[in-house]
Amino acid sequence: MITRNKFDIQKLKGKLGKIRDLMRILHFPPFLLFITLGIISTIWFLIRVIPKPSRATYPCMQVAAPLMSGFVVYLLSLGGITLALRKVKQSMISARYIAAGSFLIVAVAGLIFTLTHGIQNSSANTLPVSGPDDGPNQPIGNGLGVNPGRVVWIWNPEATNENCISNFNTQNWYFKPENTNEKVVGNMIRSSINKLTGKNKLTESWNVLFHSQNLRKSGKDKGYTKGEKIFIKINQGTARWVLNQEDKDKGYTLPSELKPNEERRRISLGATETGPYIVLELLRELVNELGVNQADIAVGDPMTDTYKHNYDIWFAEFPDVIYTDKFSAKFGRTLIKPTKSDLIFYSDKSQSDKLYDIMENADYLINTAMLKPHVWGGISLTAKIKMQLKK
Repeated sequence: MITRNKFDIQKLKGKLGKIRDLMRILHFPPFLLFITLGIISTIWFLIRVIPKPSRATYPCMQVAAPLMSGFVVYLLSLGGITLALRKVKQSMISARYIAAGSFLIVAVAGLIFTLTHGIQNSSANTLPVSGPDDGPNQPIGNGLGVNPGRVVWIWNPEATNENCISNFNTQNWYFKPENTNEKVVGNMIRSSINKLTGKNKLTESWNVLFHSQNLRKSGKDKGYTKGEKIFIKINQGTARWVLNQEDKDKGYTLPSELKPNEERRRISLGATETGPYIVLELLRELVNELGVNQADIAVGDPMTDTYKHNYDIWFAEFPDVIYTDKFSAKFGRTLIKPTKSDLIFYSDKSQSDKLYDIMENADYLINTAMLKPHVWGGISLTAKIKMQLKK
């Protein structure tokens, strides 16, 4: 959050700088610029903050606030000085010289205050510190994992095509091979796993991960055992909305055109879901380097279908892996079923839910989380499995 705030502030400062330079070129009077920015900032702040006061902490509001406050203080000071000078005039006409002197002092004080108190600096350095009271790097609770509490962040701008515009009009989907550098993505995953465990060899890193999971889960300090099942949970949440259900020969493809009144599908066509190459790298590591049998690995999203553009790439190298589907066993998919008994129990103890057999039978679950905004439910974080709650 702090990083994002700084980014937003710097970005906004850059835009304000461009506006300032433009005003200089156009010989825009500074005073008029101050009045214009003051009015705009005040209106913007009131429109955004009154309906939702918490927005006052947003970076854009923290930039607008000093512009607004400076403008308001200026108006109040100007009004106060004007009123005081009028009182001076009235007192002098009435021969009330002591009162006239008092009002003159008030007017001079207001003028000094106005001249010496300009708009405060709105740079990122003057923003109030936000976050937990105990400061950064002080996590709450007990850390888990190989290195308890360690989180690995890795980024490489070469991984994807920054010029890709993924939507229905362009048909230049993000998952197309030309929009992702498969080799870079693979190296990023390998590097992140090694950084997470502190090992230099990938096989050692996976062995450490399996040992840590088994020790925490069952108290047994052991690695992966042949025959144990692994489920790779992906995110394909919008698949059911947009897949081409009519073309039975192809199946699970994105439509090349939309029928009238299909706005919901139009929006979903640009949705961000799990792409093919992260999962492909995981399969390569598990099968080719750790020796896990393909038939002991399943991939899918328990709440929906699996896209064809993913399936085709995975199946080409790993045809014996199980690719799941909630609705159909066609096109090489394996139909999953709800568990016979409830396996999810909620904190209020009033409700419980089933899972799916593919998850119940798995010894390990690898969750390829897709962090993205969600129209109705905020943001998608980690596992998201749609259930029918009991009434």
